[in-house]
Amino acid sequence: VSDVVSRVLFPSLSQLRDAPERIKSIYFKVCKTIMLIIAPLMVFIFVEADMLIDLVFGQKWRAILPLVRVFCILAINQSIGTLISNLYMAHGKTKEMFYLGTLLRIMLIGSIILGLQWGILGVAVCYTVASYISSFIQHWYVGRVSGFTVLELMANLSFILGVNILI
Repeated sequence: VSDVVSRVLFPSLSQLRDAPERIKSIYFKVCKTIMLIIAPLMVFIFVEADMLIDLVFGQKWRAILPLVRVFCILAINQSIGTLISNLYMAHGKTKEMFYLGTLLRIMLIGSIILGLQWGILGVAVCYTVASYISSFIQHWYVGRVSGFTVLELMANLSFILGVNILI
């Protein structure tokens, strides 16, 4: 979903390069819309993973249940994380995106190596945690250019995520 949106988002944001408040507004609306689609789906899969695994793969695949749940948590972050590059490009900060992205990729690779000592589930958990840290750092950096803070973004999305978790 966010990959398709991302292709449309960049041209729109790049036209508004000198209007950071407008970029922020559009970005927040797009993130909220994606979260409205992805969060309920991931919460549903997280809660009903055992039934879905039995239905699609059969009971012999129940061992992947913890992985599916971890990946649901990861998917919520990555659905928004794929949009960050649009903000960098809209502000002409591709060099910064490359350097920061390279450093964060090294951190993600390190998380995989760290997780290996606990097996596949450890890799998934460590990668998920590192992905959230990476997303936080990316949004912190690009948010300064785009005129928003990570806390504003989290507040913008927290209601949707909170409602889905409570339901």
